[in-house]
Amino acid sequence: MTYLGTLLPLLTTRWKLSDAQAGELFTAQFAGAMSGSLTQGFLAERIGAHRCVPLGFALMAIGTAGVAFGDGLIVGAIALFLTGIGIGWAVPAENWLAGRYSAPEDEARAINVLNAWWCVGAVVGPALIARGLAVMPFEWTLGIVTVVVAAIAVLSWGLTDAQDGELRLSSTADSRRRVRNLALIVSAMLFLYVGTETAFSGWTPTLAARELGLTAADASLAQSAFWASVLVARVLVSFTKLSRWVGMRSLVVGLSSMAAGVALMTVPRNRVGLALGVVLAGIGCATIFPTIIALFQKRAGAGSESWVGIVIAAGSLGASTIPWVVGASAGGLGGLRWSLLAILVVAIAGIAGLLPAMRDGSPSSTTTVS
Repeated sequence: MTYLGTLLPLLTTRWKLSDAQAGELFTAQFAGAMSGSLTQGFLAERIGAHRCVPLGFALMAIGTAGVAFGDGLIVGAIALFLTGIGIGWAVPAENWLAGRYSAPEDEARAINVLNAWWCVGAVVGPALIARGLAVMPFEWTLGIVTVVVAAIAVLSWGLTDAQDGELRLSSTADSRRRVRNLALIVSAMLFLYVGTETAFSGWTPTLAARELGLTAADASLAQSAFWASVLVARVLVSFTKLSRWVGMRSLVVGLSSMAAGVALMTVPRNRVGLALGVVLAGIGCATIFPTIIALFQKRAGAGSESWVGIVIAAGSLGASTIPWVVGASAGGLGGLRWSLLAILVVAIAGIAGLLPAMRDGSPSSTTTVS
């Protein structure tokens, strides 16, 4: 559901929006996604995570139909808010179910595979919509998207509850307090990581333009290279023998690669350093998010069902906060490259300091994926 960027030029014209009003559409979708993530655990406790998925897709279908056939900022914002809630309900539940449906030793790999497919969708989906808009009316294109999303909602209703005894049972006996404390640690990790990843990918084109004197079009290729590296690395890790390395070791390697990449990027006026840094950082980022989620679910067991949405919401909060911090601190730190390097050091130090809490001697984690 990453179509908003593709549609924005058309929506701005169709609904006669200013740039400020168009920006409010992103705010509406983000607010919806945060609200959905924060309430997903409450919903999962009462109806099961397996029901959050079809309900989330149903809301996405309703929201997409609203964008397709609505008119004006208010209708569009409401539609995108509903779409965001749907994303916030479905995404944490999908992560949780992917881990719980799999064997304990395959949990991290399963969640990485899921995120690999999301990467593919994020790349292919907007391109397909753009192609549809080139050959069909706006309403028809989004109407087809609505039908597809609604069909997924219907089909996913067949998902079974991962705690109904037919699937593997939780191998932990964590108390609610222990799971809550672990969720707070993971929330801090994802706040730092997702925020830093977003800041890195978002500010990279600006850094490239300023340091190398590139045009906006050429500088944007740096961001494309970053996400292409994430996609390729995630697919390779998910579908090859590299999957056996997914776990605590891959987190350490990923953070190291990310650190090396950003360090290379901050070398003044160095095209090779920038290009290599973007690729290294993308490779490093590929498995960090899904692996943190997998390790959290492994340690927390069944108790993680009501917390996955909250820890993912913490990551979204970081994505909305840390890029702003990078921009706001650039002047005081002597430039954008120094503020990026500073936030990277803080984030990696924070995540590294929290990593020991992800290790455990309980039965649930003695069968590790690392």
